[in-house]
Amino acid sequence: MIFANKKIIILIAFIIMMFSLVGVTCAHSLVYLLNP
Repeated sequence: MIFANKKIIILIAFIIMMFSLVGVTCAHSLVYLLNP
């Protein structure tokens, strides 16, 4: 149970990191588009 919970927490943290990276890249692309 504890190991499964740790794996789930690591998986969720990895997904959040991936989404945050995508959001940062989208924000940078928007800034470049708005301020060429």
